[in-house]
Amino acid sequence: MAEKTDEAPEAQVRRAWVQVDFDYGEHFRRKGQGPDCERCHKAFCCRQLALSTEEEAVLIREVVRQWPQKKQRQLSERLAALPNHARSNYDGECPFLVNERCQVYEVRPMACRMFHSLNKSKCKRRTKALDEELYSALLANNKRLREGLESSGGRAKVVVMPIWMKYHWQDR
Repeated sequence: MAEKTDEAPEAQVRRAWVQVDFDYGEHFRRKGQGPDCERCHKAFCCRQLALSTEEEAVLIREVVRQWPQKKQRQLSERLAALPNHARSNYDGECPFLVNERCQVYEVRPMACRMFHSLNKSKCKRRTKALDEELYSALLANNKRLREGLESSGGRAKVVVMPIWMKYHWQDR
């Protein structure tokens, strides 16, 4: 159990995101090589339904609400096309992926920050699997985030972010 924190849930999420990005970058700097995500332009890893904490989904929703109406309307159409419930064999693309670019990249959830693809057969890049040390560190950070959110009354519940967004993005 994490110790009680007075840090706001949003600050906890953002701190966890920064830590995961840092851990990931340091790992590949030490190895002298890494995934070629910046030049991929195919977004093979975005062909799945990402999990997030509900707090992360709320932060993404806040970004979406700042978009121009036309962009919001287009997202609404993509969300409507999603299944009503998560399916393990989902074979579509993330509704936030437009022209092979993530529209919420700066606030993408922990799952998107941690993994390139949960289905290696779909990922056509030569990205090697995360090694055990990095994977353990990333999972520990994710666990600390959920425990910290729980202890401060935040939304530690894990949701399928695009499907949650389908039903809640216009909630007030």
